[in-house]
Amino acid sequence: MNLHAVTPAGKIYRIARGEPWMPRTLESANPPRDRFDDPQSTYHVIYASSQPLGCFMECLARYRRPTGELAARFRADIDAIEGENDFIAPGLVPTQWFSERRLGLADAKGCYADVYHSTWQPVLRQRLGGIASEYGFEDINLAELMQDACRPLTQAVSQLVFGHADDFDGIRYTSKLGHDIENWALFEPYRGLRPLGADRLSAEDPDFLEALRRLDLAYEGEHVRARRRRTVTK
Repeated sequence: MNLHAVTPAGKIYRIARGEPWMPRTLESANPPRDRFDDPQSTYHVIYASSQPLGCFMECLARYRRPTGELAARFRADIDAIEGENDFIAPGLVPTQWFSERRLGLADAKGCYADVYHSTWQPVLRQRLGGIASEYGFEDINLAELMQDACRPLTQAVSQLVFGHADDFDGIRYTSKLGHDIENWALFEPYRGLRPLGADRLSAEDPDFLEALRRLDLAYEGEHVRARRRRTVTK
């Protein structure tokens, strides 16, 4: 069967502490927590995006405000804590987020499995149907592959693709934050990956500001500056 695969059309980007293209140690990736991590922690995976905006959105999504019942439960948990209230409010990106993080740029040649393409569906159903049923899914479709609740399934997809390392260098996938965001999971030994340098992040970066807008977030540093301006003008 001709399984669909693609090559990055341009440069790829990654935000990380220290050297962006240096993978986490296998010890730090155990237990595996990200979408296409190796479930047995035997090989490294580096995550990247086709645009800086995608990197910012993926990294900052964790700061979004909870909604619905989760919001009420969060507020109740905070109110129940005794002592000084020093937590970062939901919806606010802390100033220390920028500490040590850099935006890396790289070329990435190679062949990346497009596992959300329809040509992959028969293979995934045949090979991973048992895992899906263990987690209450009757079938394997795009909806199941996009759910955070079934990381064991997507990690099994990673292991399946890595088992054909001669054919694929990683996985191409779209973000759960929007299908316009194209992401990449790169498998070691990172054939065709050529780092092109890294820059420190700035709170004035247009992509950072756009990510704040799309995720309905605010930057703590701007709040601090606003409070200082109000103090000076009093």
